[in-house]
Formats: sequence, C-alpha cells, structure tokens
Amino acid sequence: MERFLKLPFRFNFYEYKKIFILGLGGGSDIISAYAVQFLFDFSEHSKIIYGNTKRRIDNDLEHITPNIYRLPPKQTGTDDQSINNGTRTWIDRSIPRGYDGCPYIVHCTSDSSKVLSREIDSLGFDLVIGIDTGGDALIEGAESGPQGRDKEMVEILQHSNIPLLIFILAPGCDGESQEDQILQSFRDQDKAGKYLGSCSINPLIPYFEDLARDLSEDRTPNIIKRVFYGELAPNEKGKIVIPRDKYPLISKVWLSHCFVFGLYGKDNS
Repeated sequence: MERFLKLPFRFNFYEYKKIFILGLGGGSDIISAYAVQFLFDFSEHSKIIYGNTKRRIDNDLEHITPNIYRLPPKQTGTDDQSINNGTRTWIDRSIPRGYDGCPYIVHCTSDSSKVLSREIDSLGFDLVIGIDTGGDALIEGAESGPQGRDKEMVEILQHSNIPLLIFILAPGCDGESQEDQILQSFRDQDKAGKYLGSCSINPLIPYFEDLARDLSEDRTPNIIKRVFYGELAPNEKGKIVIPRDKYPLISKVWLSHCFVFGLYGKDNS
C-alpha cells in the first residue's frame, strides 16, 4: 500500500465549470460528497452540485429529470424524528443546500439504470466525481456484491460522456472488505493505469463531526472520526478492527486517506 500513499493526488479542477459530486452507495455517502468539495481548490466560477444515490425515494421530491430529483428546500436535522421515521432521504435532508437546491437524489433501479447515463449527460456537467466511503464500488468480493448499488452506479457513470473520477474514502471503513481484497483491487486499477494518487481526509473531520453527530457510531463518517481521535486503537501492527459487518482488520493509515481513480466516461478513455 506504500506506493498508493506516496503518490499525491494532483488535479486541475479549474478547467471544469459544472461538477457533480455523487455519493455512489446512498446512506452516509452524501456526507462525504458534501464534505469533499472543501478538500480542493475549485474555480470561484465553478458550479458544484452534490448528491446521493437511492434505490427507493420519497414522494415529495422534485423532478429534475425522470430519475434525478431535488430535495425539498428546508434543511432538517438527523435528530428530527418526524422526518427520519420512514423517510428514505432523512440523512440527505440534513445536508446544507447548495447550488440549484442540491443535494440531488439519483434514483437507481433496474429500470432507470438503462437511461440514467443519458439523464446525467443532459444536465451539462463537465466532470463527475463518484464518492464511495469504504470502497466497495471498486473492490472485488466486497460484501455488497457485484449487484451492489455502488458498482452499478460506477458502470452507469462510465457509460456517460463525462470525465469521471472515483474517490475511495477510508477504504475498509464500511466493514465490507478485507484488507487483501482492497489491496488487490487497487493494484488491478493501478496496473490498468487508472490510479491517480491519494490525499489526507483529516481536513474533513469537522464536517463529519457536524453532520454525523446524531448518527450511530458505526456509520462510516463516525468510524473515520473515531479513528482520528484514537477512540478506535490500532493493534501492534497498526491495524484497527472495524466495528461493523465483517469486522475486518484495516491499516490505520488507510482510514485517514482518500484514493483517487480515473475511470472516465465512454468517450474519455
């Protein structure tokens, strides 16, 4: 893993005017998608839209395209029981509203998957950043499996005409992958020339503290935060037991980094 940590991620975001930062796996990925915009220098003229992917949605969302939606304008807290009881998008509703009323919600189903790439193309983005907290979007054998929402969204985005970056935050923090699976998948991507570098996600800790404070301790932003503050201590080999799903042992240093891959769209390979 040393090679992946040694190569710093550098990218010129200034040439992009409308950027879609999309959580690939639903749930807390919207928190990461929102926070990531503060990691990099974007042009002051860039329009940044963040969003999340859902299998099921609520009936009070506003259509942007047939399968992409805008949340109601009121930001609500995750401790608001009247909102989060039975609401599919209760974490998403807690995120500050941004350009064009985002967060957007991308409704990914067996039917919509056939047309979503064209719908995303139609919105005028010139860069898409797919966000996966944990890494199962790229990791073979991850708990979510080959039909997982994360992997399906990566495939959909690769069929668009828009340049695509995939950000893997804190690989293994979702408990869905073993360390050897992560490393092998990263090596495969690197061999294919798709690995672009890594960066620290420690600057995102204040956003995780703020937006995940009412979520359970085993949510991925809170696991990352607990590692940062030493609440989850490493063993003598520098590895931490992730307290969810497969309970894998993951190197502490991985849990404080984002790893970036350029998968590109169909016309940008």
